[in-house]
Amino acid sequence: AASSVVVGIAGTPGTSRAETNDPVSASESVAPASEEAVFVTSDSGLQYVDLVVGQGAFPSPGQSVKVHYTGWLNGFDAPGMPPSKYCGETLQVPPCKFDSSYARRTPLSFSVGAGKVIKGWDEGLLSMRPGGKRRLVVPPNLAYGKRGAGAIIPPNAVLFFEVELLAVN
Repeated sequence: AASSVVVGIAGTPGTSRAETNDPVSASESVAPASEEAVFVTSDSGLQYVDLVVGQGAFPSPGQSVKVHYTGWLNGFDAPGMPPSKYCGETLQVPPCKFDSSYARRTPLSFSVGAGKVIKGWDEGLLSMRPGGKRRLVVPPNLAYGKRGAGAIIPPNAVLFFEVELLAVN
């Protein structure tokens, strides 16, 4: 069963709560930048919170999806925070943006649930509706694990993403 964690204004998961949340209906919107946003933790360890709940059908495994995203190490960017000078170095205390499709102005398209992206993305996107926007906290076992990803993502890194599901084809 999924559990919940409370997060602060910056959107970084905090302490566990005993109660769980009811699923958000397709007509509701959630704004986690509030004082007490709640991340849901799946059985796999993926944590997520919906910023915007989309409408329509969930994607099925193998369907093509189009997403915009931003990825960080060490938490989500706080509003107005400049990029960290420590990105890619051993001392990575503040959040560090390592990739963004928004910066390239080109959404990413791929077959969801088919192993084309990290497991945390497949899991997180399969329960989103088109038009939805979600924050994901991806543990190493659902990301790049012990091997990391080149010089950008260190081994055993927890990854933080904001993903927007633009379309399901």
